[in-house]
Amino acid sequence: MYYYTKEWYLKSKGTGLYLSLSRCTAEEAGSREYFEKIFAIYTDDVRFECEQIKNSTYEMFAEDRTESEELLKQEFIRWHEEHDPEDAEFIATARLSEKIEYLKMILPKEIISEIPDIRIFALGKADERITELVTEYSEECRSFVMEVDSRFEDEYSARTEDIPDEIWTEYGFKGGSINKIIRNGTDMTFYINNCGSGSDVTAMHLKDCAVEKLDEGLEGAEWIYNEMYFENGVYELHGICRSKNNFPEFIIHTKDIAFDYDR
Repeated sequence: MYYYTKEWYLKSKGTGLYLSLSRCTAEEAGSREYFEKIFAIYTDDVRFECEQIKNSTYEMFAEDRTESEELLKQEFIRWHEEHDPEDAEFIATARLSEKIEYLKMILPKEIISEIPDIRIFALGKADERITELVTEYSEECRSFVMEVDSRFEDEYSARTEDIPDEIWTEYGFKGGSINKIIRNGTDMTFYINNCGSGSDVTAMHLKDCAVEKLDEGLEGAEWIYNEMYFENGVYELHGICRSKNNFPEFIIHTKDIAFDYDR
C-alpha cells in the first residue's frame, strides 16, 4: 500500500518557506545588533496583538463558535491571560524559540548549518545566498509533494472499498495524542487523549491485527495525520505522530475496529 509518509509531511511544510523571507545583507544576517533591532520590532508587533486581544469582548470571541457557553468563557479568560501586553517580550521570545525548532525540523541540516544566525532567519530575514538555498529546497519539496499527490490520486480509488460511516467518522485524532498502546496477543488498543482533537473517543480497539510498522515513541506523541483503507474485509490504518522533532509512524492491518467514548 502507498502512503503519505513523514517524508511527505515534512517536505509539504517546506514548499513555500522561501515566500516568508525578505532580503538582508550578508553582514546583517550574522549581526547581533541587527537581531536586536528586528526582534524589538517583532516584540512591538506581538504587544500590539496582545493589546487588540485585551480590548476584545466575549461576544466577539464567541461569535460563530458552537462550544458550550461555560467552555467558551473558560477559553476566553485563558486567551486573555495568555496575551497580556505586559508579557509581550516573553511571548515573542517563546514564539521565536518555537519557530526555530520548527525550522530545524523541516529544513535539512546542511542548510541549517549554513545560516549565520538562526534567530534572524526565523524572523524572516536572509541574505541572498541563504535565500537561494532555501528557494531551491522549496522547489524540490514542491516537486516531490506534487508527485506524491498525483500518484495518490491515481491509486486511491483502485485500492480501497467503502468504509462504514461509523468507522470512518470516528477514526483520526489530529490535535490529540496517544496515551498508551496495549497489545494482547493479536489484539491492540490505542488509548487516546482527545483534548484538542474535536473527538470524544478515548480508546480505539483493533482486533486480529497484523503490524506492518509500529515505531518507538508513539506513546505520548501528538497525532498529526492519518489514513484508512478497506480492502477484502481488512482495514489498513496509517498514522503519523509527533514527539518533539521525531515523527513516529504506524501501519496496522485489522479485521475489526471498535471505540470507547467519554460521552
